[in-house]
Amino acid sequence: MRKLFQIVILMLIASACNRKYTDTDAGYGLLKISAVTDRSVISIQSRAVNLNPETYFLVLQSEQGIAYDGVFPVGGTISNLPAGTYTGRLMSEATQFAVPAFDSPFYAATVNNIVITSGGTTSVDFVCKQSNAGVKFVYDPSLEAAEYGDIVPVITQSENSLSYSEANRTATGYFAAGTATLKLFDGETPIPISGLLTEIPLTLVTKELWTITLKAVVSPDEGKAAIIAAVETDVIERSLEITIGIVTTDPSLIVFREDFANCTGPDYPIEGETFSSAGFINSLAFGDALVKAGLTGWEFVNGYTCNNGLKMGIASGNGTATTPPLAVLGATPSTIVLTFMAANWETASRSLMVEVTGDGSVVSPAGGTIVLPAGTSNGGIISEASAMQQYTVVINGATQDTRIVFSPYSTTGNNRYFLADITVVREE
Repeated sequence: MRKLFQIVILMLIASACNRKYTDTDAGYGLLKISAVTDRSVISIQSRAVNLNPETYFLVLQSEQGIAYDGVFPVGGTISNLPAGTYTGRLMSEATQFAVPAFDSPFYAATVNNIVITSGGTTSVDFVCKQSNAGVKFVYDPSLEAAEYGDIVPVITQSENSLSYSEANRTATGYFAAGTATLKLFDGETPIPISGLLTEIPLTLVTKELWTITLKAVVSPDEGKAAIIAAVETDVIERSLEITIGIVTTDPSLIVFREDFANCTGPDYPIEGETFSSAGFINSLAFGDALVKAGLTGWEFVNGYTCNNGLKMGIASGNGTATTPPLAVLGATPSTIVLTFMAANWETASRSLMVEVTGDGSVVSPAGGTIVLPAGTSNGGIISEASAMQQYTVVINGATQDTRIVFSPYSTTGNNRYFLADITVVREE
């Protein structure tokens, strides 16, 4: 009898202990969160705001809906979560970064498959990384001597612009990963670039900090100015030096440029984003489609538009893009340098061919063959290797009749690819 009484007492104690877990037996658990901000990929000058992850905003969601949406929980603990599987998104701002803004580095981390068990405690680490790119300007004293002391850079991305003027002259502007364009203004007048264009294309990648230095070299005879640009880059920081000066005989004279600014559709592969094979429906098979996309004079086989670029080819069908003739070259044969951005759609490595029709021949790389790294599977996260990258091709003997042709190396199987930011410059 005494032994039976002891067993009953132990059962009552165990029951009382369980009561401190409110509704635990009904299927609730506890989530313990820790968070850090990964700052290793940005310059110390940009560490201005949003560096304490305990001031960040957390969204916790399951198939049943949003379970938590607010500031980082006090002590990093959320109790009484229904048992199940969650996705957590921790961000430095309450909403996803979307519109260019000054001094607004955006940090975020997503953790999938957070499993909450009945009566259990789940610990999760969020490592928040910068997901946008910063651009700042340095103004060389030579600008004053060239009477460009009030030069104003303007960067535009998806119809939204930042003007680096007045209080924002030396500020760092932040932009989503992707393409953008830079214009320089003297008052309200755009400053010409290489005598042909008034804008410079930029391809921005997550975690980058660009420093663009503006200089001036002015002819004592004519006193006119235009722009030449050269880019030096590494994985984290980029520098672009723009010199304002006479370029009538510049070896980097631009003779053809296509930034596909009028092309719309899904994004081409961008590092850190999720690859989706859906939505590439804007075919370039008809003349009115070419006019709408601003690609008059081009020829396409199985060509489609994406956001600021092209998606070429279909399953078991190759895609070919042929530029208009390089009319600016004239009749005298020239050596030209072609640069372009490309990426592979297919999940196995493929090769891209660059050839010419009319005058000229490709001399580098041998045979005009560009090897594209394997692309990302549908729904996968795009790696640095599978994202859009820049490639260079040298062509000898080009004239006003030369056209450049992009096509897959193989004529069998699936050979889809992306194409963007095409520039041709002439060498002396």
